[in-house]
Amino acid sequence: MNRKSKDFGAVKNEITGKTIREMTWEEILSLPTERLSREEALRRIAKARRAAKSNK
Repeated sequence: MNRKSKDFGAVKNEITGKTIREMTWEEILSLPTERLSREEALRRIAKARRAAKSNK
């Protein structure tokens, strides 16, 4: 029986290179807490998705 990963479609963090499920609490709490504008957040998400698609 083939099962899909729980992280299917998850975007890896740019700083750690891991998804949230792969990070320890120490790594999560040490991430920067900068506030992004909506446009900047969408731009970063789109960039990460393009990078993920190009790595397949």
